[in-house]
Amino acid sequence: KEVSTFRYKDKEQRKKLERNLSIVTKVIYPSLRFAPCLKSIINEKEERFIQLSKQQELILRVMGNKKFALFEGVAGGGKTVMASMKAKMLSEKREKVLFLCFNSELKKDLSLSMKDYPFIEVHNVYTLGEKLTGRNFVKEGIEIFYMLLDDYDPTEWPYQHVIIDEGQDMDDVFLDALYY
Repeated sequence: KEVSTFRYKDKEQRKKLERNLSIVTKVIYPSLRFAPCLKSIINEKEERFIQLSKQQELILRVMGNKKFALFEGVAGGGKTVMASMKAKMLSEKREKVLFLCFNSELKKDLSLSMKDYPFIEVHNVYTLGEKLTGRNFVKEGIEIFYMLLDDYDPTEWPYQHVIIDEGQDMDDVFLDALYY
């Protein structure tokens, strides 16, 4: 039978207690099992999330105003979270940010999560093309936008910062045109 009676202050305390209880229960009552309460497990996960967010924010602050930064990592590793945090930091300084992503669903989610940040615009390649030129490149072909972007007057560029998520999925011609 499972009994849940202990609350743990931290992960280390829980692990130590679990080891000690394991030894005791094997000797006294081998079929007795102690399990952590759900609240302690949730608290532990929340603390880990907060710690990770603080580490990510620190990395972004240390980066300061570096012109370029590249984050690589596994799916779910926090790259989009960090990019979003950076965009929000810049927006809070009233600096205009283009947050560019490849995936339309991610664009929708990011737009929703950044709706309270008026200095951030979230686009994919197609919506950026429409914003800058007023043309629909879904119908015309995105390559036309790439050519137009090559000739785009940099003094008319409406953004102070460009943050790109999912850059590995974007065409190199487009990324080169953005860079120059």
